Amino acid sequence: MTSVDDDLSQAAFNVAAAALSQQDATLANLRNRTTGLLTAAALVTSFASGLGLIHTDPSQGQLFPHSVACVLLGLLAAIGGLSGYVLWPAKSFAFGPDAGRMLEMQEAGNTLHEIYSSIAKLMVACRTENRPKIHSRMRSFEAAMVLIVAEVFVLVIALSFK
Repeated sequence: MTSVDDDLSQAAFNVAAAALSQQDATLANLRNRTTGLLTAAALVTSFASGLGLIHTDPSQGQLFPHSVACVLLGLLAAIGGLSGYVLWPAKSFAFGPDAGRMLEMQEAGNTLHEIYSSIAKLMVACRTENRPKIHSRMRSFEAAMVLIVAEVFVLVIALSFK
């Protein structure tokens, strides 16, 4: 092997490792945003509860119908489920090179070029496997965002018709 081959395989390794690191950062950012979204949903729910989901003064009547309360509860449950999916630990994700595998290859007598090339190919495959899993979580986050807007919309409409 030439020095150029070694340099090229090391460059491919570095690019693949950086791509996995970028996916890891994307997932972390998505989870941080989801935590904020879940907090906002809890605030909307607290506000709705304070306004009268448990309002029992018979002289004033209900603040809004039980059906609205059920819709709000359903929206909260859906937001919680979607958020839970995004926040659930990622067991089958790969976000970096496998040092153990590299050492095994070294002990087996592989050259540095072979190790870099093999691990780079594995990381490219992992990046490809990670992509739809991350996109699925992004779609869940987007759906939860739509649902929190719907939750606020339902609450405002219910209060405006009182």
